[in-house]
Amino acid sequence: LAAVVAGAPSSDLWQSMDMAGFLTGGTSTYSWRDKPLPFLPYSSVNFLAGPTVLEIHTKSLQSAAAYPAALIAIEKTRAPVFLLCGKDRIWPSCDMVSTLADRAAKNNAPVPEILRYPDTG
Repeated sequence: LAAVVAGAPSSDLWQSMDMAGFLTGGTSTYSWRDKPLPFLPYSSVNFLAGPTVLEIHTKSLQSAAAYPAALIAIEKTRAPVFLLCGKDRIWPSCDMVSTLADRAAKNNAPVPEILRYPDTG
């Protein structure tokens, strides 16, 4: 790769979001060669309480350390990485950008350049 540019990226591979998956334990959103990749599951959610999608993602990220195989391995790239984030209503993209940058730095990989736009979604 010559470079990577990602807008509102994730720091983790996620469980697919569907009602059946929430009830059965779910499957990965991502696969490689027809095999599902490890994923960060969504935390128990009381749908009757009406959580937002952002709240579901934010709560689920609290357990990310228990699912290290689901972390996006940014340290494996040697290409320059450019990340953009904002105040997203789907997930905490700026928090996840920070996670990616911290992971790169801790693993002696190129630290991504970051643009944060807190007033955008």
